[in-house]
Amino acid sequence: MKSIRITIAIILLVSIFSGIDLTEGRDNSRFVERILVLEDINTAWSQQDLQTETFKSQVYVIDILEELLSVGDVIDYQPFWIQNMVSVTCKMSVLDRLLATQGVVAIMPNIRIYADKMKSSNSIITDEKENWNLEMIGATGVWEAGNLGEGAVIGVLDSGCDSTHPELQGKIETYAYIDNYGRKSSIQKVATDSDGHGTSVCSVIVGETTGVAPKAKLIVGAVIPGGSGSLTQILGGMQWILNPDGDYKTDDFPKVVNMSFGAPGALKYLESGIDNLLRMGIIPVASAGNNGEGSTSNPGNFPDVLAVGAVDFTEGVTDFSGGADVSWE
Repeated sequence: MKSIRITIAIILLVSIFSGIDLTEGRDNSRFVERILVLEDINTAWSQQDLQTETFKSQVYVIDILEELLSVGDVIDYQPFWIQNMVSVTCKMSVLDRLLATQGVVAIMPNIRIYADKMKSSNSIITDEKENWNLEMIGATGVWEAGNLGEGAVIGVLDSGCDSTHPELQGKIETYAYIDNYGRKSSIQKVATDSDGHGTSVCSVIVGETTGVAPKAKLIVGAVIPGGSGSLTQILGGMQWILNPDGDYKTDDFPKVVNMSFGAPGALKYLESGIDNLLRMGIIPVASAGNNGEGSTSNPGNFPDVLAVGAVDFTEGVTDFSGGADVSWE
């Protein structure tokens, strides 16, 4: 049993459905989006092995989906290897068969994930200095020692990033828009932000005058366009950030990824995907939440995730920053 004290927030993730009723009151001819959850793959230590082992475990599912696709009972499906799941758009009538397929342990809806909107503290500040936050965490001292982040590449999965923003011009090394199916878009290649949340997060990381590492570069995936996205977009983004160029032989992924989205609760749903990021060499950073003391959020409350939060000018924890005791077995 691990008991974890989490008192710090900037980024968030996702909640779990323990199960769904596949039979009661349903229209069997209606098409629905669902995610097939298969047994976790947690023994691979390379991208190649992870992809190979995951797809081998999905063979029976894919065969059935191809059969159902040929008769019109399935419209589309997308397998994932970052976490052993397959998303599918299918008729309600085939859910029972899919649930009974070898390797499938659960079926869940393709839920929506929302940006963790930034809030203001109620603290009374009388002597706030410009960039006090950077001084507080010691960034300015690191700069004075000659380290501004040159050579570092940081991943951000969010609503996107405005590449024309004065603070961020020339700082985006790689960009991808992940669509609702979890696939990288071949159309939208220019970094944009339809919500503003991702741009704000990016400016905190590498902004020319506002960032912790102003000379670092970004790899940005848009997974919550407009402030929200599907679970498959999150999965697709996590998978893409681990292999931006699509070639597992290259080492082009960032060593840390920031994710500012999610849902509250001490639930294990994306734990396998987060563990695979860590196992492959990416440190996941996530928020403890913005719902105040006594609350936490996935994946910031996972044991191996670096959770960050909010303090004010007085170095006190803000009234909205999350924090609670979380126990994991």
